[in-house]
Amino acid sequence: MAEALTPEAFRLAIGQFPTGVTVVTTRSDAEDFGTTVSAICPVCADPPMILACLNRFSTTGAAIERSGGFAVNVLSQGQLDLAERFALPGSDFTDVATEPGRHGEPLLTGASARLECRTTELTAHGTHKVFIAAVHRVERRGDDMPLAHFRGRFGCIAPTVDR
Repeated sequence: MAEALTPEAFRLAIGQFPTGVTVVTTRSDAEDFGTTVSAICPVCADPPMILACLNRFSTTGAAIERSGGFAVNVLSQGQLDLAERFALPGSDFTDVATEPGRHGEPLLTGASARLECRTTELTAHGTHKVFIAAVHRVERRGDDMPLAHFRGRFGCIAPTVDR
């Protein structure tokens, strides 16, 4: 049964789609910025490109505009604390283990994967800005199980049984 298309109905419908959880980070004006983002999508593999959607009022988004790049830190199941921390406005990196990326963006220690990106295009739609970026460096760590976001909550994705 179709329902009236409202922002709430849209959020509930799109919440049926499970996504991975990342923390997008950047460094601008000698300060580190980060925010939890589930709206990450590969654009293409050759050349490697990715897009990230951040709220237009995000301080991290504004810092990405100034710095020209960002890192995508893909979180594992054991990093729920980081997902919750960086989902809050004004969160900082106090007591968070990081190392600098090639352009200074903080890379989260222990992330399942880390992608270092440079913005190639920026557009705004509704409440969000869409950053399209070239991926310049990737790291992958083991076979950690990913942290997921589904129906407005964090959770886990279990692999299917091999056939």
